[in-house]
Amino acid sequence: MNLLVQQIYQFLFARSYACVVVLLLGPMSLNVQAEFTYPDIEDGRFGGFTLTPMLGSHRLDDERGLDNEHFVGLAVGYRFSAPYALEFFYADADATTTAGVASGDLRQFRLEVLYDVAEYGHWTPYVALGAASTEFGTTTTADDEGAMTLGVGTHYRFSDRLALRLDTRYLKGVGDIKGADLTFAVGLNVFLGNVTGPVVEPVAQYATEESAPALTRAERCTQAGGMLSAEGSCIKTSFSTDTVKLKVQFEHNSVKVKSAYLSEVQELADFMKAYSSSKVVLEGHTDSMGSDAYNQALSQRRVDEIVHLLSDNYGISVERMSAIGYGEAQPVASNDTSSNRAKNRRVVANVTVEREETIQLDIQ
Repeated sequence: MNLLVQQIYQFLFARSYACVVVLLLGPMSLNVQAEFTYPDIEDGRFGGFTLTPMLGSHRLDDERGLDNEHFVGLAVGYRFSAPYALEFFYADADATTTAGVASGDLRQFRLEVLYDVAEYGHWTPYVALGAASTEFGTTTTADDEGAMTLGVGTHYRFSDRLALRLDTRYLKGVGDIKGADLTFAVGLNVFLGNVTGPVVEPVAQYATEESAPALTRAERCTQAGGMLSAEGSCIKTSFSTDTVKLKVQFEHNSVKVKSAYLSEVQELADFMKAYSSSKVVLEGHTDSMGSDAYNQALSQRRVDEIVHLLSDNYGISVERMSAIGYGEAQPVASNDTSSNRAKNRRVVANVTVEREETIQLDIQ
């Protein structure tokens, strides 16, 4: 590397450890009156690509036999919905063995997930986790090592598109590789996605309106939801529904309706008398005791018993009733206990009618 780049490295990283620690803790140590919040995708900085050129320093494990070296790097990432980002990082350095007998290229590749911990004013600290590959090669030899990465860093945002980035990583070798390295870096983070601008509230437009002509009686009736009759009355028609339900349970192997359910049968009969156009479908069911054929016949006998009660005792025409036996095919509970089987021995019905009501609206 030329002399100018070497001087920049020495200026930035002569005290890398202290520099990174102070800068990462800066937002927490300063008495800044700023709200501590999680990043929000609506602030315009998420949902797009990022590009970060970086300068850094490797602190290599002694077992590598390489001197600590400075590097030039580039991170390309994509920020998803806050607070996650996926990033690929590449760094290149000229490296020399500690014995000084060989030199070559030291390359590092990282793929990591970044998680923004919070926002504190302009500061956004984050943690990183991923995998890395470090390569050292000379004209005659090459070495490639894999590692898991864990790191922390922070952004200091100048704007929605531009931020200073401070970064450190711990790389732990995997498998037979026991070494552990550190890297420190500083960079300029550029956000390439769309930036949401501030929401501008529309300015209300006030205009002088001419007085509307007076509405006719028919128009006022229509506005009220009605219709003017031939006699001049404003009539509104509305619809509503009435519903009645029936549920009768039976003893085992019985079709007799217990007295406790006679009031429900009468309620259904009164409902059908009140609404002479109503019809009902009665459904009979059994538990699983006995054969399918027997239970089918038993369920039909039960539902027929309800039909007879409604017809003989309350005068409901059989033409308005349909009776269907389903046997044991439609249980409402498992048949593993006596209480559950009792729930399945039933006749049910549900009748709903629509009522039309006409009211006269009072309009001036």
